[in-house]
Amino acid sequence: MKRADARKKLILVIIVSTFFFTIYSYYSIYKYLTLNATGFDLGIYSASLHGYLDGNFFYSTLLNTSFFGSHFSPFMYVLALFFWIFPHNSTLLVLQSLLITFTAIPLYLTYMKIAGKDSKFINVFVLILCYELAPYSIGPIAFDFHLMALMPFFYSWALYFFVTKKAVGEAISLAFMISLHASFILFFLLYMAATRISRYAKHGLFTRMRNDLKKTAILLSIYIVLILVSVEYFLIATNIRDFYGGTQYGNITSIHALLNYLNIRYRISYSLQSLETYSSTKLVFLLFVIILGGFYAIFSPLLLLPSIPYFLFAFFSLNNPYFDPGYQYTAMLSPVIFTASFVGLANMNKRQSNKKSLFRVAGRTVAIGVMVSAIVVVSGIGYYSPIGGSISNSFSGQTLPSIYNFHDNMTSETIFELRENISSNTCLLTQNNLYPEFDAFPNAYLLYSYISVGNLSNLYSRNFTYIIADQSSNFYYQNDLVGTSMEQFIQHAESSGKYSIYIEKYGIIALKRN
Repeated sequence: MKRADARKKLILVIIVSTFFFTIYSYYSIYKYLTLNATGFDLGIYSASLHGYLDGNFFYSTLLNTSFFGSHFSPFMYVLALFFWIFPHNSTLLVLQSLLITFTAIPLYLTYMKIAGKDSKFINVFVLILCYELAPYSIGPIAFDFHLMALMPFFYSWALYFFVTKKAVGEAISLAFMISLHASFILFFLLYMAATRISRYAKHGLFTRMRNDLKKTAILLSIYIVLILVSVEYFLIATNIRDFYGGTQYGNITSIHALLNYLNIRYRISYSLQSLETYSSTKLVFLLFVIILGGFYAIFSPLLLLPSIPYFLFAFFSLNNPYFDPGYQYTAMLSPVIFTASFVGLANMNKRQSNKKSLFRVAGRTVAIGVMVSAIVVVSGIGYYSPIGGSISNSFSGQTLPSIYNFHDNMTSETIFELRENISSNTCLLTQNNLYPEFDAFPNAYLLYSYISVGNLSNLYSRNFTYIIADQSSNFYYQNDLVGTSMEQFIQHAESSGKYSIYIEKYGIIALKRN
């Protein structure tokens, strides 16, 4: 009977995950279809995958090199398999939603394994809802697509296999995790330290070490070997990235060089000033981490160890995306916080089983009340809230745009019709929100990109067959990176006499070379 009851509860968790998977998939696909997805990063990934299928080793015109010149991510080969079956942007969006939402499964199974007969389903069910709605766990969906967003799935499965003492499953999960991004090797090392210390700390870490010196020496030797292998993996990864990207990321040979690199590339400086900058936004972010079940982690503090690099990375940065939900970066935090929270909840339930009933009930009631209140708040600023996109703060319209901001209209119909009427080998220039629609075009370029087609004079002299823009998008007017906006570029092209208007309707304007 108990086994049947446990199976029903697991099915309910799967149903909840499926529900959120469905709505988040619909959200992200609808965002793409209404021209609100961008070249950062959906266009980069899809174009790189098309390049691989065409035999060009993940080449992307947005990067002007292979994807491996930007990030060392062997997991791209796994994506290529899915993309080979369904070569479409929606493949990536659906896969991302699936892995983010179904991370609730290993989290729940880990809790049940630890809590056992002391499990309280209502507590863990509310915590599951916190995970599925927390801005920092589902925020990456707003950033179109990124491999970082898949980290929680593999990290959480690794912890489950650790708890169930299935070393092979844990190793495979961790291998997939570090294949997403070379920097995740740091999370791997901290995860290994946190989990192994937590296992032996239960009965007195130093006492066990003294009582079994041989086993301690073996374990320490294994960990030292893991560190050396990890460092070698990271060096190989950076050298491969340097080779394809033409950069010198791998030449960080000292602490000073590393800190200087972080300051230049990520705007991180470990100073009081950088900590205070955007302090209110950072504190709100931390508050949401705590009230959405993060407080349970105090009952499993060692598992918070892998979160330290992210907090240092985010809170000492002057760059909003590192501490604003709605970007891929929070995917490095959510699995650490929630795995610690689910384990902490299980530990708390086991401890409370030995305490008086009144204390147990009061404690659970307060905890559930806090989380339910937080769920109500985040639901009001989430993807499906009709008011979420209109509130002007970092937890709503700016980084978690509501689906009500997206509208299927003749603008999107026009761009898809235009795409079908021109050759896929056409050399064209477009803007950020239109690039994903032309991801299968090997000669499609983007004006507003990390690495443009060259300098501004190079852009003006390039023989694009078409220049395509969406006048209703903010990207039409941006000139941050290349010194000109798409609006100015089109005006220059028209005045040069080399181009004439091919189509202009519903906000879409396309010039064709004479």
